[in-house]
Amino acid sequence: MVRESTVSKPSAASCAMSPARRRGRGGAAVAILALPALLLMLLLLLLAVRDVHAAARIFEDDALLGTDLTATDVKEVRDNRVRPDTGPEVPRIDSELLLVHVLFRHGDRTPDPPSYPNDPYANFTYEPVGLGALTPVGKRTEYRIGRFLRHRYGDFLGGYRAGLMAARTTDWPRTKDSMALVLAGLFPPSKHDEWAGADGGDALGRMWMPIASESTPRDQDKLLYMWDVPCPAYDAQFQAVLQSPSFQKQFRTANAALISYLEKYSGAKITTPEDVYNIYQALLAQNGFNLTLPSWTSEVFPDKMKPLTAMFFELDAYNRQMQRLRAGPLLKRMLRHSVAKSRSLLRPAERKLYMYAVHDNNVSAMLRALQVWDNTLPPYGMAVILEVRRRAGQVGIQMYMRNSTTTDDVHPLTMPECEHFCPLHRFIQLTADVIPDNWDAECRGE
Repeated sequence: MVRESTVSKPSAASCAMSPARRRGRGGAAVAILALPALLLMLLLLLLAVRDVHAAARIFEDDALLGTDLTATDVKEVRDNRVRPDTGPEVPRIDSELLLVHVLFRHGDRTPDPPSYPNDPYANFTYEPVGLGALTPVGKRTEYRIGRFLRHRYGDFLGGYRAGLMAARTTDWPRTKDSMALVLAGLFPPSKHDEWAGADGGDALGRMWMPIASESTPRDQDKLLYMWDVPCPAYDAQFQAVLQSPSFQKQFRTANAALISYLEKYSGAKITTPEDVYNIYQALLAQNGFNLTLPSWTSEVFPDKMKPLTAMFFELDAYNRQMQRLRAGPLLKRMLRHSVAKSRSLLRPAERKLYMYAVHDNNVSAMLRALQVWDNTLPPYGMAVILEVRRRAGQVGIQMYMRNSTTTDDVHPLTMPECEHFCPLHRFIQLTADVIPDNWDAECRGE
């Protein structure tokens, strides 16, 4: 027998939802609606943690950076490093200058050997200065940089004294000479620095005083001259970009006629932008030395060769990983010193200036890392300046470029996604992807 199932009717009491149950369901609905906001907050927290980690990396690798900070100092800066920029835009008012970084190219020089095969001056010795050395014009170029810096920062720096500044060059005579000339223009001796003697017979002692700079052997320089330090990861990236169809099209296919012309008359086999760069630099140096250039060069030098020469600098620091391995260590050092200065932790405490005498590819790599390069070939004596300033209680960086040897005009540089006065924590965030954690390990591909 099939038994009919009985379904009891709900009572009126059971149909009426209790206030407690209504509140429970309402709370669940609110929780569901609030879920996107909670996820957004979590995302922002993760981004903040990422930014703190990015900032923390500028305080690592003490051996590379030659830190002036103690372990306690570093921890304090790490603990107080980055705060969200939630306030209104800082008003454009006067600011206090705290620290200056200056990166500049050496002055006009004679050619570096070897030159191109058909060079009529292949055996020219460029006496009395020799090969790869500053010319008289180049020496004046660098001295004027020093005078420019004295005019711009004289009130800030005052006279020379121990601990005021640090100067570093690559291990090349032309950068060492350039630094000496810049320092001569920047710090003429005051009365108590003169060393002419009681009789005043030595005029040089009233016009110049020696100021030391530092350098590291080329095959060990991981800060300014990585080109002679093995870095397999960089080499792999370089070859991958160079051999890519897109770059070959940009370089060889789009410039086939010019490359053919240069190969015909120079005798050089052109396979990379560096081959064009070498010819361009030889012609530039010879022209600067008042030598008559071969007639064939009038068709292509300098204007038609400039875009291909610029590709040498583009390829040298093509992507963010390559910029990280080329410009990253120096930028890391600059940011480390900037943060320490902003926290009154920099040692020596009276330090106000860091100076670096380098080469054209150092300057272009730094500009590319900062995303402010405009494909301009770095001229002799070009300078990139980072000023660390405090404005309305906030510390930030203002960047400038001086790219003329005849005027003291400077051009403001502004990174994408920031103002010209870029808050320091924001500057660190925007450059985090080009700051290496450990340059040696990253070069090994670890």
